[in-house]
Amino acid sequence: ILFLDVQMPECSGFEVLENVDKIPMVIFSTAYSQYALKAFEVSAVDYLLKPYSQERFNRAVVSALKQDRRYEEMSDKIIRLMKMIQRNQNQSPLQRLFVKVQDRVVPVDVSTIEWLEAQGDYTRLHTQNRSYLVGQTLIHLLAMLDPGLFIRIHRSSAVNLQYIKEIKKSFKGNYLVQMTSGAQLPVGRTWLKQLKEKII
Repeated sequence: ILFLDVQMPECSGFEVLENVDKIPMVIFSTAYSQYALKAFEVSAVDYLLKPYSQERFNRAVVSALKQDRRYEEMSDKIIRLMKMIQRNQNQSPLQRLFVKVQDRVVPVDVSTIEWLEAQGDYTRLHTQNRSYLVGQTLIHLLAMLDPGLFIRIHRSSAVNLQYIKEIKKSFKGNYLVQMTSGAQLPVGRTWLKQLKEKII
């Protein structure tokens, strides 16, 4: 059984599969977008959405061990899925979002978004002047935004790197990101290393 991420620093999961002689049983371990997770659900391949629990990990392993399909059938399905994801990654990042404000729909320039806040199945977009609630999850939105500008720093928030004023350590030893608007956002341990790599 191979636990495989979709996006990795040196190469993609697709490139890993291209360079192995025989594709084993694959369980995706990913924080990728909602559309990809729906594809995983339809396929015979399981997925683990980060961060996941030990119980969820155990269920994925048990599910994989119960698979009685031939490796050839499984390999074809995995390759088709990874190609679909790769095509989506090659699309240009979203530049504008259209959001509903009362009885109107207005455009929001992505470059004006300072940070994003997960609120269940919705996401609140914070600009320096106001905020907007959109009917998409944080994971789904991040998959459409420029990864060179927007980075997740917590399970419930992501920031636009252009609006970071400073990163400081709190008296409790945790890190806080201060935005130019004055908002202070905690950095989750899971995402601290990724943040450090982006700012160095």
